[in-house]
Amino acid sequence: MMNYLKKSLINILILLTLTSQAAMAEDKNKTEMDLAMELVSLSIDIDVVFSTFEYVATLSAEASIKNDPKLAEYREPFIKAFKESMKETFYAQKNLEKLQYMFAEVYAEEFTCKERQEMITFYKTDTGRKFLKKQPIIARRTEEKATRIFKEMFASDFNEILDAKVKNLQGKGILPKDE
Repeated sequence: MMNYLKKSLINILILLTLTSQAAMAEDKNKTEMDLAMELVSLSIDIDVVFSTFEYVATLSAEASIKNDPKLAEYREPFIKAFKESMKETFYAQKNLEKLQYMFAEVYAEEFTCKERQEMITFYKTDTGRKFLKKQPIIARRTEEKATRIFKEMFASDFNEILDAKVKNLQGKGILPKDE
């Protein structure tokens, strides 16, 4: 009888230990996701995300219209309806929550709790808020400058490097020689 009681107590202790560890892990995950969600709320400008998404999707829609002459005369009303539908869908509360959770999952996977807390602390400072506010401007200006630099690089350096590689391949008989 005593052995049965000991075994029962041991089993209960093991069960309690496992249960409490699972509960602690659940609390830890909740805390980690809470931190990640706070970081998302501070660092992600959902309007910028939408603008980028809308721009790319509209380019795709415009290309489809351009490739179908029958649609060309309906371009303007179609694109207007397309953009309105995208905006309504994107900003639906359930979809915003999904997007925010998706960003939070990525933050939780890529940064430790300590790192997320440090970022949260930074984004709450004046410099952090300024940094976030300037991101769209920085991205646009970087893209403009990068476009100029890449044009220059690829206009000269790239062609020289590619020509040398092509001549090397031609010398090895891998590519045919220029005629």
